[in-house]
Amino acid sequence: MRAAAKSSNETPLARWLRETGTKQVTFADACERDLGFRVHPVVISRWVRGESTPNQHSRALIARVTGGAVPVESWLRPSTAARGAA
Repeated sequence: MRAAAKSSNETPLARWLRETGTKQVTFADACERDLGFRVHPVVISRWVRGESTPNQHSRALIARVTGGAVPVESWLRPSTAARGAA
């Protein structure tokens, strides 16, 4: 089964999960295995759907578990990222 084409409003984590074929529960398991604590699946689902944005600590967690494929900066809005680059 082919992965669906990416949506223009797809979150960075949703894109990584889709591109790697990783399920949300598998990502939650990796957080627990690699970092010693579990992120609740409801929280991951909200990040994936764009209903909430991970805080700084959680963005660092996501970056670590994804091996840097979803960097902390990928969650910043373009205007915020531009200010940070200046």
